This record gives sequence, structure tokens and C-alpha cells, in this order.
Amino acid sequence: MVTIGKKQLLALMTLVCGATLFIGIFGYFSTVGSGGGAAERTFQAQQVLYVSLLVLIAEIFASVQVFRRSRDLIRELDKIIELSKHSGFSPTGNVRRLGPIGARIDLLYHSLSSLNDKKTLKISALSGLVEFLCDNIALPLVVTTVTGTIVHASRSLAERVKFSQAELMERPIEEILHGIAFAEVAAEIDKSHSPIDREIDKNMLTFYPIRNRDANLAYVVCGFHAHPFLVRSPQKVVREGTKKVGISLKRLLGMGKARKRRD
Repeated sequence: MVTIGKKQLLALMTLVCGATLFIGIFGYFSTVGSGGGAAERTFQAQQVLYVSLLVLIAEIFASVQVFRRSRDLIRELDKIIELSKHSGFSPTGNVRRLGPIGARIDLLYHSLSSLNDKKTLKISALSGLVEFLCDNIALPLVVTTVTGTIVHASRSLAERVKFSQAELMERPIEEILHGIAFAEVAAEIDKSHSPIDREIDKNMLTFYPIRNRDANLAYVVCGFHAHPFLVRSPQKVVREGTKKVGISLKRLLGMGKARKRRD
């Protein structure tokens, strides 16, 4: 299967035909100028010129056929590309008209389709896993896209906001968190690369960034917490715990001093 552009074909056809014509004319005059009878030389020269013209016509015909085949191949490939946008399409019947290259295209298509099916099954399984976790986790959670559209919500969150899980799907998060500037929250998470805390509608929330393989922000997980201590950053948690330990030590020391005084 040969594919060639119009400009390349025209240049090649001109070169080959020109060379054939030159050889025919050169052979004609060389034969006429050679030794022997005039009638015999003229007859031989005409034969050379006639053969060269036949070869020239064959070359032109072959070039036209190559051009037509190349054009038909490109059209057929464009048709396959357009049809492949629709689900359930199989190129087997279409690529048969392409000859040997069609069989290879069909093999490549089925290989890619098989890989795509495996990835689709894996994604569907992961989606089922997320739904299972959302149904059984006790913490009120909502998962949104980077634009704030809800794609997952835990059962505890749905009960908290008085909606069913199905009713929460595809809703803007602003409908359940009034007063939130989600665009600013998403921008801050994307810039900081770490969770951030917010107090909205007297609720303490933590927003967690979920990134894809290219490290771009893909989803935002929003968790509701009953106590501010639960949503603080790890550093704040450590400081808070240290303070509590320090207070406990002071109380113990104070109790020890009081006992010594009594003694």
C-alpha cells in the first residue's frame, strides 16, 4: 500500500516521464544518425520513439492509479476516524477495502480497544469502592470537582443536610454550604498543596486536594467535623497535645507540692 501526497506525486511523475521522453528522443536521433540504410534507420528510430511513448503512457497511468489509491485510502481513514467517535463501532468491515494495511489497522484497533476495556473495568470498580466507602463511613464527607460540582457524598452527610445521596449528585456545593467561596478555596488548595481549614455556617471543615498523575488538582474532598480540634493541621494538633500534656504535668506537680506541705 503506497500513500503519496499530490505535490510529491506530481514531482515524481514529472521526473520519470521527462526522463522517459528524453531517452526516447535521444534514442530516436541516435538511431537516425547511425550507419546503415536511411529507410532502415528511420524505421528503427520510430520503433524506439514508439516504445518510449508507450512506456511514458504506462508511467502516467500508474501514477494516476497510485494517486487515486492514495486519495481513497485517506478518505477511508477519515471515514473510520469519524465513525469511531460513536460507541459500538468496529472497523473490521471498513478496513477490508484498504488491503494489507487495513488488517494491521484492525489489529491495532482491537488491541487498543482491549486495553481501554480493561481500564474502564478498573475505573468502574474504583467507583464502586468509593460509593461503598461513602455509604459506610461515619464522617460527613463530600467530594467535588475543581469547579465545585458534587460527585460523591457520604450517607452521614446526606442525613446532615436533609438530602438523599442521589439528590446531592451534580449539585453545586454552594447549595449545601451557603457562603462558601469555593473558587477561592480550590485556588488556595491548589497553591498550597495541602489541606486547609474553614469555618462555614458554624461548621468546621477541612478541604483536602486530590491530584491526578500529572499533579493537577482533580477533586476536592470536604470533611465536616464536630470539634475544631479535629480539623487542625498536624502541627496544630501536636501543639495542642503538648499544651494538654504540659497542663497535666503542672497539675501533678501542684498536687505533689500540696502533699509535701501537708506532711
